[in-house]
Amino acid sequence: MKQQYSLNDLTIRPTHQQKNDEGLSEHTHRIIFKHPLNLEEKQQFIQLIEGIQQLIAPEQLEKEQVIFTSDHQADYKLIQPNISGEWKDLLFAKLAVFSTEVSEILEHDGNRVFSQIATKHEQRDLNHRKNEPIQRI
Repeated sequence: MKQQYSLNDLTIRPTHQQKNDEGLSEHTHRIIFKHPLNLEEKQQFIQLIEGIQQLIAPEQLEKEQVIFTSDHQADYKLIQPNISGEWKDLLFAKLAVFSTEVSEILEHDGNRVFSQIATKHEQRDLNHRKNEPIQRI
């Protein structure tokens, strides 16, 4: 089932957005994770963001696309020709998967949308396990 996002979820906050010299839109987002990320998880997150940047404007890939300000928090930057498009749905889908499979994202620019997804996913798993027969050893 496709996750439905509100306009608020998809809005790029104006304080984080600017145009660069080439007329491309640059913006930074802040992610807060539920638990501290280890080195492997950090690398997975970096690869996720770099993969999105490769799709939307590969010539704009930068060395510091993602900066971890702490083990719980990362700032990531995207640069693209416009602020809308299919890339945004792909980004949010990949972040939702990261939030459920790697480390729960508590906040994305202050919004708890991915935390809600993770909570629903965990509840679904819990409900599924409740219906499983108990195995005796």
